[in-house]
Amino acid sequence: MGRYKEAVDINRQLVELLKTIHGPEHRDTLKSISKLTQVLNKQGKYEEVEDMSRRLIKLQEKILGPEHHLTLMSLSNLAKACDKQGKYKEAEAMSRQVIELQQLVLGPKHPDTLVSLSILALGLKYQGRYKEAEGINKKLIILRKSVLGPEHPDTLSSMSKLASVLVAQGNYEKAEEMNRRLIKLRATTLGPEHPETLSSMEKLATVLDSQGKYEEAESMNQSVVELRKMVLGPEHPSTLVNLSNLAGVIERQGKYAKAERMKRLVIDIRKRVLGPEYPDTLSSMSTLAIVLERQGNYKEAEAMIQGVIEIRNRVLGPKHPDTLKSMNNLARVYDKQGKYEEAEEINRQGIKLREAALGPEHPDTLRSISDLVLVLSRLSKYQEAEEPARRVIKLRETVLGPEHPRTLVSMSHLAYVLKDQGKYVEAEELNRCVIGLRQAVLGPEHPDTLTSMNNLALVLASRGKLEEAEEIDRPIIDISKTVLGPEHPDTLKTISNRGLILCGLGKHKQAEDLTRSVVKLRETVLGPKHPKTLISVSHLALVLHRQGKNSEAERLNRRVIEVREKVLGPEHPSTLRSLSYLALVLSRLGKHKEAERNARHVISRGVTVLSPRHPGALRSMNILASVLEVQGKRKEAIDINWRVIELRKSVLGLEHPDTLVILRNLANLLKSQKDYKGTAVYYETAHAGFKKVLGLGHPDALACSKHYLAMQKERDGPVSLILPRSGSKLDDSASPPAPPK
Repeated sequence: MGRYKEAVDINRQLVELLKTIHGPEHRDTLKSISKLTQVLNKQGKYEEVEDMSRRLIKLQEKILGPEHHLTLMSLSNLAKACDKQGKYKEAEAMSRQVIELQQLVLGPKHPDTLVSLSILALGLKYQGRYKEAEGINKKLIILRKSVLGPEHPDTLSSMSKLASVLVAQGNYEKAEEMNRRLIKLRATTLGPEHPETLSSMEKLATVLDSQGKYEEAESMNQSVVELRKMVLGPEHPSTLVNLSNLAGVIERQGKYAKAERMKRLVIDIRKRVLGPEYPDTLSSMSTLAIVLERQGNYKEAEAMIQGVIEIRNRVLGPKHPDTLKSMNNLARVYDKQGKYEEAEEINRQGIKLREAALGPEHPDTLRSISDLVLVLSRLSKYQEAEEPARRVIKLRETVLGPEHPRTLVSMSHLAYVLKDQGKYVEAEELNRCVIGLRQAVLGPEHPDTLTSMNNLALVLASRGKLEEAEEIDRPIIDISKTVLGPEHPDTLKTISNRGLILCGLGKHKQAEDLTRSVVKLRETVLGPKHPKTLISVSHLALVLHRQGKNSEAERLNRRVIEVREKVLGPEHPSTLRSLSYLALVLSRLGKHKEAERNARHVISRGVTVLSPRHPGALRSMNILASVLEVQGKRKEAIDINWRVIELRKSVLGLEHPDTLVILRNLANLLKSQKDYKGTAVYYETAHAGFKKVLGLGHPDALACSKHYLAMQKERDGPVSLILPRSGSKLDDSASPPAPPK
């Protein structure tokens, strides 16, 4: 029935009664204590279980002997309680000790020996030692088939546990096939409404969810929820587990509001039935916080996660895996709020604690390092991010295998860092590799495969391969609409990115229509104030600006700034970015004073919030230089461009496209002052860089050639073709040409 509190109260009363009648060391008293520990374990009171089990084992060793089957079973249960608290090494040592004694006393095929083997396999899975866990579960299936038969519930339980290990290894197809077989066997032997049959259906739904088969996963979870409500009741813990799983599948389909309502319902029931500090209650609060974060409700998400951390620290301890998972979630919310330094600090704390508690190669430790990589990249600590990104890939290839979904996630993260550094060739190669592996492992229509294709399109666009980027991006939208739905956040993100690619190709009308459609859909699905809606509005403003429709672009930028200041705060990087773009638009509208004031404000705040070397701060300096140039303040514009070149060179290198664009801009400024000698040097350096990094066909390279040709015509009269002089070379360790006097 799941009425654990009543069960605990009754068992406590029974223990006290038997102590009074028979004494504290009587066998019946010890049996009652053993049953009480099992009920407490279901309540998640692992510390009490551990303490009670240790005292029980001492009594059993004294009265029954250290090798008695009940003593060994208590030791096995203690190992399980230690596993739940993250004390994996101690639990493993206990399990191995129990198995050794049981094999001697009871025999290797005794049911109790096999139960202990199952507990050991579970502990190894918790440690991320999937191959060992897989091996033990396969051995258990063979032993249980020979001893109990192929359809015995314990044999089927071993098959179920093997399937869960296969899921952890990313072997979804085998896990799906095994769970489908289990459903048939359990339905035949136990009945279609038996809890174990429903458990297999629940696990199959999880596998389908992992494969991106969301509609089938939702349908199966819905069926299990209805059956469990009928058999166990609407408030039974198992029913709530399925309701929570169903909410998770709905969330992954982008139906955040519905998922939030369901998760809040689960929390309310769990608080009432199980208690506010029960592990399942805290898990529900954690998953609700993630849904809130995805809806842009960062403050409530942050407060909820901090509340969970406080309870888990107190109840489970700061090193418990669940506590560390909550810290990861908090770092993620900080990241979304632009609190990158706080996110970095928490991620580093989590890594240290996980390395100490779980080991440096545990999957959870590697996940923490992977999260840190993204935060470091946002802080422009690219080299510092690249090294651990490569290390995580190597470790995951060793521990999980080169085709494991998490290994592929790490490769995607490295590609992201490389793209940010302007290492487009390697980023492109890596994205193509991830696409090939995801197509083979997950399938061509899996959401993760589509994300990789979208990432590749963005890298190609950055390299100036806009036609190829458009070609790759076009089918992704159609597949996303079919697989995820036309209103799914990932579908809208793909359409939004396509709009930017079309804008780069000069197809402004198509880009505008596409971006307007995304704005409308995001306003309907997510709401007008959601961060992703505001990103689309910003993209629309940019597309309009490129077409010279600056009045509407101004209105849209002001709308974005107003909402971002309220939702994210006036110093959030996204708010400052919007102010920068507004300054650019205002400059084109002739509102030079306001444009200059905005640009200077963004620089002063950006340097404080981010750092003088952050791309956001440097972008603001570029815009200020552009605003000053329009006003004829060329000397200050030249000085700012020079400072940006020096800073970009130190962060990104001389060959990074962003550095080369500023070199070209500086050359344009010098040309307007008739400084042809300095202009030629800067154009040649920029042109050589574009040719090497992006190719002569890239729009930036073509623009550089066009300006260079115009300068030569102005200086020398008509010329046929402009190329850098043969002596022009790029050396990333060298300085760019000296600033003009």
